[in-house]
Amino acid sequence: GMIVNFQTAEKPMDARVVYKPRYAAGVADKIASSAPCHWFHMDNIHEVQRYVGWCHVTGLTPDTEYVFEVEYESASEEQNIISSTTGVLATMPTDKPLRFVIGGDYESAGDGPVLLQVAAAQSPHFIAIGGDVAYDNGYCACYRRWDDWFDIWTKAAVTPAGVMIPFVGTYGNHEAGGWGMRRSNVPFYTYYFAQSSPYSSTPVERTQADVMAE
Repeated sequence: GMIVNFQTAEKPMDARVVYKPRYAAGVADKIASSAPCHWFHMDNIHEVQRYVGWCHVTGLTPDTEYVFEVEYESASEEQNIISSTTGVLATMPTDKPLRFVIGGDYESAGDGPVLLQVAAAQSPHFIAIGGDVAYDNGYCACYRRWDDWFDIWTKAAVTPAGVMIPFVGTYGNHEAGGWGMRRSNVPFYTYYFAQSSPYSSTPVERTQADVMAE
């Protein structure tokens, strides 16, 4: 399966990921499936409203490309259903070696974006960054550093075939604000990147405290 992360500027009334194989092998493949999402409010961002959502999509076929989009029900928009742009994700193969890129100390204002484009051109199955990603340094007021990083990643971490490259990572001292810090000191990373989903299949709103407890 895959975990799809997304953010909204308003509280969703409901949210889902809609997906289907990119290349339909039969009539059944042309019918889209959906998976429910979970979300919570980012209490430590004070300047703007921010909700973080994620969806654990399971039951996918290995080594297969899927087109997907996130949909959420809005309480404020006339159309009610808000949809993201369509993206493409690929599941991991099970019968051949994985190809991946690993690095660390990413610099959005330096060579990071150029290196990311070079990495994406190799069509890796995933890219791993071992800490020091957006350099928010543990400050809640630096949330826009993550916004800038997400903007760059979304545009550049795409293979020549148009497949979005999954991110695998961990946080470093520039996410925690120092060395030897507890996970509770990290204001963004642990909230933005769900690594597993042992939750109910029913979409529920969850607080940051719930996320940290798990």
